[in-house]
Amino acid sequence: MKEWKAGRTYSVPLNELDLRLKHLHTPSQDSIEGMAASLNKRGQISPVIASIDSGQLILVDGFKRHGAALLTGLDPLTVMAVGTGSPYTKALTYLMNRGKGFSMIEEAHLTRELVEVDGLKQVEVASLLDHHKSWVHRRLDLIRSLAPEILEDLKLNLIPPGSASSLARLPKHNQPDWSMAIQTHRLLSREVAELVDLWCKAADPAQKKYLRDFPRQALHVLKEAGLHESLDKGLRTLIAFAVRLRQDCQNGSHPGKGELPSTDLLAQAEQACRTFFDTVRKQMEVEA
Repeated sequence: MKEWKAGRTYSVPLNELDLRLKHLHTPSQDSIEGMAASLNKRGQISPVIASIDSGQLILVDGFKRHGAALLTGLDPLTVMAVGTGSPYTKALTYLMNRGKGFSMIEEAHLTRELVEVDGLKQVEVASLLDHHKSWVHRRLDLIRSLAPEILEDLKLNLIPPGSASSLARLPKHNQPDWSMAIQTHRLLSREVAELVDLWCKAADPAQKKYLRDFPRQALHVLKEAGLHESLDKGLRTLIAFAVRLRQDCQNGSHPGKGELPSTDLLAQAEQACRTFFDTVRKQMEVEA
C-alpha cells in the first residue's frame, strides 16, 4: 500500500481514486462533456483534491474532471493530497464546492449523512459546515419530508433540484404523481413552486387534480389573472396620480393661476404610465 503524505501532489491512476463521496455532489452529464472538451484542448490545469483515509485517496473535489478524464482517456490525474478523515472528509467536499453550484438537496443529503450516519449533533454539523444550526435543521426537515421516489428522481436529474423544497410541502403519497407531472410537462422550478402553492391553498379535490393533470393550462390562467390584476392596479394608480396632479395645479400660490406640479410628482406619474402601458402590451401579446 502506497503511503500518501498531505500537502503533496501525485500522479494517480483513475482507478486508484476512491469515489465514495460522489453521491454528495454528482456532476451532470452536460458539465462532464463540457469539461472533457476543456481537457482535450488545454489538458489538466489544476489538481483534483483527495483526502487521505486509511491509505486511500478519497476524491473530495474534482468529480467533474474525473468523469471527463474517463471520457477523454486522460489517465492518470494530478492529485493534491490533504490529510483529514471521515466525517470531516465529507464536510470538505461541501466546503470546496459550495461556490460551484452545490444544490440545496445535495446540502440536505450531506447534513443527513453527518447526523444519521456519522452520529454528529446538529450543532456540530453547523460548525463543521460553517453555518447556523437553523440552516442544518431546515435541510434535515427538507430531506425527511421527501418520499424515497422523489430522492431517486432528484439523484437521476429527472426533476430540477430547485423543485425539492416545493415538493416537500406536499404529503409524501402525492409527491410521486407530481414528479411525473414535472417530467411530462417539463416544468421549471418556479412553475412547480406556483402550482404547489395553489394546490396547497385549494380546498376542492377537483381543483387539486386539475392543477396536477393540466399544469400548463393552470399556469396560463394564472398568468392571465395576474395581468388583469396588474391592469386594474395600474389604472387605479394612474387615476390617483391624475387627481394629485390636478390638485397641485389648482393649489398654486397665485389666485386664479395654478403652479406647475413638482418635478418628483411628474417623474412618478411618468413612471406609472410606462409601467401601465408595458402591462397593456403584455396583455395584448397573451391574447394575440
